[in-house]
Amino acid sequence: MKDYFGLDIGSTSIKIVQLSKEKEAVFLQSAVEYNLPPGMLLSDSPQANNQLGQAVGQLLGAAKISANQAVISIPSNSSGWDIFTFPPMDDDELQFAMKYEIKYRAAKEGEDSLSYWQTLKTGKDGAREIFLGYFPQYVAEKYNQIASAGGVSPMGFDIEVLSLMNLFKGMSKSFIFIHMGHNYSTVMIVSEGTLKHAETISIGGLAITNVLMQEFNMKPEEAIKTKMEIGMEPSKFDGKIFFAIKKILNPIVEGIIKIKEDPNFVNIPFEGLILSGGSSLVPRINDFFAHELSIKVSQVNPWANIDCSRLPSEKLVPVASKFSVAVGLALSYL
Repeated sequence: MKDYFGLDIGSTSIKIVQLSKEKEAVFLQSAVEYNLPPGMLLSDSPQANNQLGQAVGQLLGAAKISANQAVISIPSNSSGWDIFTFPPMDDDELQFAMKYEIKYRAAKEGEDSLSYWQTLKTGKDGAREIFLGYFPQYVAEKYNQIASAGGVSPMGFDIEVLSLMNLFKGMSKSFIFIHMGHNYSTVMIVSEGTLKHAETISIGGLAITNVLMQEFNMKPEEAIKTKMEIGMEPSKFDGKIFFAIKKILNPIVEGIIKIKEDPNFVNIPFEGLILSGGSSLVPRINDFFAHELSIKVSQVNPWANIDCSRLPSEKLVPVASKFSVAVGLALSYL
C-alpha cells in the first residue's frame, strides 16, 4: 500500500491526517489544519476550487507530507445513504441484488450519481446489514478539481458517516454519536458496534453564531468569541446566552428523543452519547445534552487507538474533536 493521507475539506478549515502502521500499531505522522475564508467551500466556481486546492498543496508542503494520494471526505449534506437488511443469500446473489438496489435507491441523486456499498454486519442466520452511500457526479467533480489543483491524487471518496465509523472498528458498544459541523450536524445510532441509522440536521456552529448576532446585536467576530468562550455556561449574563443557544440546539434534542422512541431503536441499551466536530467544543455543551437526554455525554477521542508520541499531546488534545473525520479517513486502508 502506498503512503496516503486523510483529507477533510470542511466549511471553515482543511484538516489533513497521515498515519502509518508498523506491525499492529498505528502511529500518527502528521495532523495539520488550515483555516478557510468564510463561504469558500460553498462556491462551485473553478476559481474557488483552485484556491482550495492551492491551500491543500500549501498545507502539505508546510507539514512536509510527501505522499500525494488521499482519501477525501464527502460531506453528509452533499450525500445520501440507506441502511437496510438482505435475507440470507450467497455472494453472487448479493451482487445481483445490489445492482437493482443501487439503481433504485441512488436514483435519488440523479442517474449519473456515484455510489458504493459495504456489508456492515452478517447475522448468524446469514442475513446481511448493508450500507449504501451515494452522491451526485458534480460533487465528485468538485473534489477532483480541488485535488488536482493541490497536486493530490484521490484514492477514493468516503461519505463522512463511514469515515467516522472507522474510529470504532472492533468495538461492540451501543451509543449515540453527534458530529457537529459548521452548517449541519449528523446524528448516528450505533448498536453493538454496527451503524443502524444516520441522519443530517441542518443545525451547526453557524446557526449558533447567527442567533447570538441577531439577539445580542453582536458582530460575527464577537459572536464567535462568545460562543467559544462562554457557550452554554448558564451562570453568565443571567443565562441569556445559554437560552439563546439552547433554542438553536433543541431540534437536535427533539430529533434524538424521537429516534430513541422509534420501535427499531427503543430497546437498544445506549451506553452514552459521543460528541464530535468543531462545534461540539462549545463550553458546557456536554452538560446540556446530558441534562436534556438523561445520558452520559463525552467528547470523541480520535487518537484513542493511535500512538501519538511523535507529536506534542498539548497540541492534539484540545483539537481532537475537530480531527475526527480526517482521522477516520486516514484509517480507511490501514
